[in-house]
Amino acid sequence: LHEGDAAPKLYVSKWVQGEPVKEFKPGTVYIVEFWATWWTPCKEAISHVNRLHNKFKDKGVVVIGQNAKQGKVEKVEPFIKQVGSLMTYRVALDDFTGVTNKFFGKMVETWLTPAEEGIPIAFVIDKQGKIAFIGHPDDVNETIIDQLLAGTFDTKKRALEKEAFPTKAEAWDTHNELGKAAWKAKQWGKAMSEVDELEKIFPQRRIATQCLRMTVFIGKEDFDAASKLALRLSNDNPDDPFLQHRVAKTIANRSPTNTVILEKANLLMDRANALLKGPEPEFLHTQARLAFLQGKKEKAIQLETEAMGLADSEAKVQFALALEGFKQGKLPQ
Repeated sequence: LHEGDAAPKLYVSKWVQGEPVKEFKPGTVYIVEFWATWWTPCKEAISHVNRLHNKFKDKGVVVIGQNAKQGKVEKVEPFIKQVGSLMTYRVALDDFTGVTNKFFGKMVETWLTPAEEGIPIAFVIDKQGKIAFIGHPDDVNETIIDQLLAGTFDTKKRALEKEAFPTKAEAWDTHNELGKAAWKAKQWGKAMSEVDELEKIFPQRRIATQCLRMTVFIGKEDFDAASKLALRLSNDNPDDPFLQHRVAKTIANRSPTNTVILEKANLLMDRANALLKGPEPEFLHTQARLAFLQGKKEKAIQLETEAMGLADSEAKVQFALALEGFKQGKLPQ
């Protein structure tokens, strides 16, 4: 399944949110974004997709959050309620009628597998019912949607971009590895220059590169610069709890003991939690680590215990190891 092909039909067992879409109507642009509650990168894409929905919902664009690869579909509706106004577009469950694999419904069989894609991934359908774009949800920008609505989308230019992607991805991996090596060798100037190169390759991955930049600041113990960068990322994305968490988690994973940077991470976690209607286990896990780094062992144990009680089976093992470490007075790796 490639860009330029006719979009396959939709197979939906239930519309969890929004009006059902039975078929792709001519004259309407569709964004079909595949996601699951168990995969953090999917959650991190929600705010961007929701912004696209809010901007274009009255201009001839329909956004569908297509749940996929979700063994426990009963987790979806509580998640929708938890995120509330942060996810206001249509949400559909995959159709598992006649399939034997509980993770691979008909939407996976007819969309993801033929396209050789995982999640999160977005398919943008043009007014003629053809796939104009396949890529990460964050790469679906307003310019693409504007052009599809106006009928000015350049398919040849898009084909060239798609053709160049593997080379760019290889360059990204190369500079990322060079940056890791420089970081381990405490060559901070070299590490920062590699982050600069990454930003040039994929400007749209700004959050990822800024988090890498923050790890360099923390590595060289420039906690003031790291704190300012964390706060700027937070302030620039006030409606995105999962981005707030990503920045705070980046700090926690570097295991600093500096009071200033840990306070900033806690501030971001407070902001993240305030945007949700209910606790998020991954957030509690990060808060537990931050508490332990601040010398609050009992609080860390309490938070990790809460995280375990709410987590899916996939995360329970990781959280259990962290909890055991906290009880022994050790920081989990």
